[in-house]
Amino acid sequence: MESIAPPSEPFFPKPVDFSKTSIDYQNRLIVSAVVIDGEFVILSRFGDDTWHFNNTPTNTGKYPSSIQFEIYPEVYRQTIKEVAFCYLTRGRDSRRKAQESSAHRFVVSLNPFIKYLERLGLPDIQKLQQPIFSNFVHESRSLISDITKKPLGKSALVQRFVGVEALYELSQYTKTESPLVS
Repeated sequence: MESIAPPSEPFFPKPVDFSKTSIDYQNRLIVSAVVIDGEFVILSRFGDDTWHFNNTPTNTGKYPSSIQFEIYPEVYRQTIKEVAFCYLTRGRDSRRKAQESSAHRFVVSLNPFIKYLERLGLPDIQKLQQPIFSNFVHESRSLISDITKKPLGKSALVQRFVGVEALYELSQYTKTESPLVS
């Protein structure tokens, strides 16, 4: 194992424009690291299917301290990773960078939209057109909760729509930019 001198300040990954990088370079990007006994230890790299974090609040469970990408179909996984990395390093809409727990919530919020795309048989995010987004909104508003037997609440809908909005916004930094961003 190669010993790396620890940085003089806490490690935070730097923003990357994925549209201009190779897959090999991306997979080597450090997502999270920690200094243990004076040694720099990499917790996760971009290419990992699970990103582990050390900066999450201690009063939360173990699950929010990681992002598990293997739950998403392979065809969407690279784009979701790229967007999640951009969210961690850039934030959204010129806001501050996201905390790890926020990035976890964001990736989880994409799940209904990704399942919707998969159900439609749309493997390429680059080919999404406006009607797909509109139909997702319409379908989400008409869903009935399995628990309450009522339409989804405002907070559930907001969570779904904010995730899709962030995917749309941050895709400009990915290899699979949404055509609607241009």
